[in-house]
Amino acid sequence: MFVTQAYAPGETLLGVTADWVRALGLRFPGVDVIAQRGPGAPLLLSRARTPLRVASMGKDRGVGRVGQGAMLVASLARAARRARVIFVHMVPRYALLAAPVARLAGVPIVLWYAHGTAGRALRLAMPFVDRVVTPTRDSFPLAGPGIDGKVRVTGHGIDTGRHVPASGVAEPGLVLSAGRLSPVKRHELAIQAVAGGPEGSRLVIAGSPLHAADVAYREHLVGLAYSAPYAPPLYPSPGEAPSPTPPPLRRERGYLNHPQSPPSQPVRGASTGEGLSAL
Repeated sequence: MFVTQAYAPGETLLGVTADWVRALGLRFPGVDVIAQRGPGAPLLLSRARTPLRVASMGKDRGVGRVGQGAMLVASLARAARRARVIFVHMVPRYALLAAPVARLAGVPIVLWYAHGTAGRALRLAMPFVDRVVTPTRDSFPLAGPGIDGKVRVTGHGIDTGRHVPASGVAEPGLVLSAGRLSPVKRHELAIQAVAGGPEGSRLVIAGSPLHAADVAYREHLVGLAYSAPYAPPLYPSPGEAPSPTPPPLRRERGYLNHPQSPPSQPVRGASTGEGLSAL
């Protein structure tokens, strides 16, 4: 079973979850997905045995947090006895809600977590989580007895084939900065870096806002970009529906990454696509 915040075709903020589900489908006879928002999916997992079943907790239909939790537990209870593992993506609260069902069914819980903050829910969930998977050891904020033995570093799990430059179409001076439009991503560093770069450099920021604060941050970036000596486009444009495949993808000459702290491991070509410069 795969529990996540969003699962839908064209999902831009959590689109990697669809890749993971497809990969799991190649290794297991079936995958049950329970998503906080899953447009078009039923509120409960169906009882029919199919290779892929998707249920929504109902956020996209206006269901409140308590109702979402009830939908999650009900779907888990329907499918737990045939599950090999309950995989929770990024939300420790879901692991807490899954714990009673998992213990009754004898199913382990695996939590994917990549964030610098250790909130109360994460600390409460850890005794019930059998394994934590995270991109780097620095991306999981807890440590100590009873925790270190559960943590496994796996990398980001991104299909690098999506980022291999297309032959013969690279645009000189084009730099791509991809990531959610959020203050924590510090996209202003990309704008400043490219503004001070060689003449003819062009920056494309590919990403979408998630929260109200992100929308305000987006407008801040637009103002900053157009006050620079050049005008780098922000994609999508204001009011435009997000696209899973931004136009500049696979045409860029460089990929700009700006983490909050220095990376613990060097960025290699395989992490961004062979032939790209990682900055």
